[in-house]
Amino acid sequence: MGRATPHPGRETAASACATTAGLLWVHHATPEAGTALTSMITSWLDDSTWADCLHQLRSSKALTHDNDTVRQRALTLMQQRTEPALDKTRHALAQCQTSTDAEREQLKETIRLLDNVASQIYFASGGDPNSQPPAAPEVRLVDEAEPLSVFSADAPG
Repeated sequence: MGRATPHPGRETAASACATTAGLLWVHHATPEAGTALTSMITSWLDDSTWADCLHQLRSSKALTHDNDTVRQRALTLMQQRTEPALDKTRHALAQCQTSTDAEREQLKETIRLLDNVASQIYFASGGDPNSQPPAAPEVRLVDEAEPLSVFSADAPG
């Protein structure tokens, strides 16, 4: 992780680090993974670095897992990803200045991250238009993710 640098695109070393640490923390509470995540979350804000991690959390059923602790760690990780992104978005929009192209691109990437978190929760909760009615674990996810939804709904825009 110390040598990885996030950059646009998937299948990067940074993305692999974020995904591995996320899965190890959420499913196994590996302390070193939690420490690594804390560091990555504060410095790697782009969606491309986190997209696979968020997708893998949903695909591994962490958001609808039978174990309460696993589900809570997954939701907490989602919230930890949204807080810095929301802060950055609020700050950029509050400045009301003409931004440089690089600043606008960075804001777009941050908003993509927020959209990705919302999408992963949506699909994990059975939000596919072609799916069956949600099962009990999916309904529980909607209830448990409500604080995250309310937090994200406060986002400007």
